Amino acid sequence: MTPKINFITVAVEDMHVSIEFYQQVFNFKIAEQSEELCLFDMENGFYFVIQTKAEFLQQRDNQNPAERSSGFILSFSLDSTEQVDMLVSRAEKMGAVQVKKLNEEWGYSIVIKDINGHHWEIVHLTQSN
Repeated sequence: MTPKINFITVAVEDMHVSIEFYQQVFNFKIAEQSEELCLFDMENGFYFVIQTKAEFLQQRDNQNPAERSSGFILSFSLDSTEQVDMLVSRAEKMGAVQVKKLNEEWGYSIVIKDINGHHWEIVHLTQSN
C-alpha cells in the first residue's frame, strides 16, 4: 500500500458558521455532515474535515479547551494573483484576518487566520519553464 494522508481535521468553535465560511471563501463542497463533523471532498479520497472543538478534544483525549492550533499552515494554491486577492477579500468579509503578504520571485502569497484561528497560505506559484 502506498502511504497517503486521507484527512486533515481541524477544530472549530461554531460548526454552522464554519461550514458557511469554508463554502463561501474556498468553495469547498460537503461530502458528509453531522452536528459534530463536516467532511469537504478535495478529490482522490482526500478530505478537509472540520469537527466541533469539544469532539476534537475528546478524540485527542485532551480536555483543555484553551489549547489552540498545534502549529501548522494549510496552503491553498490558485492560478493567479488576482484569484488570491479575491479569495482573501472574501475571507476578510467573513471574519478572517490577513497576517502576512509576500510578493517574491517564487510567487505571491497572503497568509490569513481564519475564523477558527487556523492559518492558511493563499498562494499563486510562479511557473518556471
